[in-house]
Amino acid sequence: MRNDLGRSLGVGVSLLVSLASCSLKKPAEKHFYDQHIQPIFNQSCTGNTSPCHRVDPETGTALGNLDLSSYESVHKRPDVLRKYGSYPYPLLLLKAIPESMVTINYAGATNGTLKSEITHTGNKTIDLNTDAFSQLLNWLEAGANRDGIPPASAANQGSGACNTALPPDRDLSMVNTGSAAYTAFVADVMPKLKESCAFATCHSSPQSDFYITCGDDDSQLRFNFLQASDFVAPAGKAPEQSEILLRPLSPAGGGVSHTGGIFFQSRSDEGWVKWKAWAAAVQADPIPAPPKSAGQVFFEANVMPILLQRGCALEGCHSPDGFNDLRLRPGAQGFFAPSALKRNYDTMVKEFMALDSVDVRQSRAVKKNISAQAGGTTHRAGQLLQSDRFDPAKGTCPRSTRPIRALPARSACSTSGTASSAPIARPRSRRWRRATFCRWRTSSGRPTVIRCWSSTPSGAAPT
Repeated sequence: MRNDLGRSLGVGVSLLVSLASCSLKKPAEKHFYDQHIQPIFNQSCTGNTSPCHRVDPETGTALGNLDLSSYESVHKRPDVLRKYGSYPYPLLLLKAIPESMVTINYAGATNGTLKSEITHTGNKTIDLNTDAFSQLLNWLEAGANRDGIPPASAANQGSGACNTALPPDRDLSMVNTGSAAYTAFVADVMPKLKESCAFATCHSSPQSDFYITCGDDDSQLRFNFLQASDFVAPAGKAPEQSEILLRPLSPAGGGVSHTGGIFFQSRSDEGWVKWKAWAAAVQADPIPAPPKSAGQVFFEANVMPILLQRGCALEGCHSPDGFNDLRLRPGAQGFFAPSALKRNYDTMVKEFMALDSVDVRQSRAVKKNISAQAGGTTHRAGQLLQSDRFDPAKGTCPRSTRPIRALPARSACSTSGTASSAPIARPRSRRWRRATFCRWRTSSGRPTVIRCWSSTPSGAAPT
């Protein structure tokens, strides 16, 4: 009896030891990310002889401030994981795939599209037609989660009371309150805007491009209608391309990144369908567009494309959410509200261009993007306006590889004497020879140059 009890206890102890050892040897749980995504990063981004996108023990940092060595590290940079503005892919992919394979929509371009010029110090590591690209794209579009399953979409809730202040620069008399567009706005659009967007931390903040009031009286409703109409695509474009329709729409339904979250799950949502019908009514009876200066026309045709092509308007660079002074509006799938483009132009001209200097390189927007040999200064993103053909020994300003489109005919203006802006026979002085368009004044029968725009067909700046 005692021997049988001893044998039973021995077997029991052995079984417990076996069970304990089995539990200790249980393999770590593997998620979708660990099996399918991290191996791509290991092969293409973190596994080279240099640290690349993993933390360097000597410096404590990863190149580009992007550590791709683990799921937790990747999610410290959410801006590289989601599509933003007019860019077709998240930054993670824009950096990895060849520029020639990336097309950026921009309504102001000759054919409506631009080729990406977003470079990568580590060269392009993934092709568009590879399994690695498909895996990454699917994972990113599903929310970049550990398990690869899209999260439940939800709208964010703003805080703070709505605003009643009306900016003085809006002409409310141009609103036809009897139009179908205005009637649909009041009935179908404004209630959702007031319920979801008119908060002090959202679109009732004066800093917002799409600033709206409480809509409590006729003047506020007219103003809100003008503001909302500004974000409707122009006639000739599909109304569903309007930024005001894409922002609140789920990415799964074709929407774009919106810090306010998702308010419409699909294009068949009853509310979204009503907004689309309102947008079509706005296109049929558009609000007259304000006139543009020659400088703004030039900016939209020649400067804004460069800012898009070279990645300046990305979320982690010069976006409204960025921690720097230059905050560019990125548009939505190539569409820019006129007010957004005007704001980009005003910001560049008033704060980042030295228009009182004949040397364009003294402008902060240029100085930050050329090398020290060319008169530049440090820029975290590199020398975006300088080509490889720059010869510091010659001391010439770097040439752009992108041809500049001609300005339209300029209207005359008056200062003292007779002033005009047009191509003129310029002095042979090296100081002016690269300028293409000059503003000049005629006084006592003699033309005198006031200022020259530093641009040529080759894109060079004056020296």
